[in-house]
Amino acid sequence: MKDKRVRRVALEREALVAAGVRAFVLTSGNLTGPEMAGIFASHVQQMARLSIGHPAPFVASVSRARIRLYRLMG
Repeated sequence: MKDKRVRRVALEREALVAAGVRAFVLTSGNLTGPEMAGIFASHVQQMARLSIGHPAPFVASVSRARIRLYRLMG
């Protein structure tokens, strides 16, 4: 998804917590489809490790340079 504020909006955060998701959010909203795919592809191994190594729910912001993990509390 591209909504980097999702973890701050109460109703959206509650929905993510209730669903027990592991969400990865692009931090830049001005990217083309190929740019988004390239960013996710460059981080796919780290995203997989985070998904396996950290319990849900969480949101991770994804940028060209890094991934930052945010735990979600109900």
